[in-house]
Amino acid sequence: MNHEVNLGAYFFNTSAAGDGTLGEIYINGIQVFSGLSDGPNTSANYYGQHLLQIGDVVDFVVTPNNPADDGNDGTNWRSFISLTPEPSRAMLLVLGLGAMLARRRR
Repeated sequence: MNHEVNLGAYFFNTSAAGDGTLGEIYINGIQVFSGLSDGPNTSANYYGQHLLQIGDVVDFVVTPNNPADDGNDGTNWRSFISLTPEPSRAMLLVLGLGAMLARRRR
């Protein structure tokens, strides 16, 4: 069974020194994102929708920009995976909220 998901990531270089980090996202070994946070107070962001099946693997990877010099490369990484609401569920929510508002006005 396929599920459409929202996939997002944000990573931020927290170091005033160093040469940055590379953030990557893979789905089943295939790269879907690569971004460089290459200086102090810089960030890279990703947001996308993907079809995933049960058993699919999502990898979030952070590596030094220069593997020979990985000192002072502090990084803050945040990511999420959430289900994309089906149109029928979203419509039920809208109709339900509309009915509640209409009832409240009476």
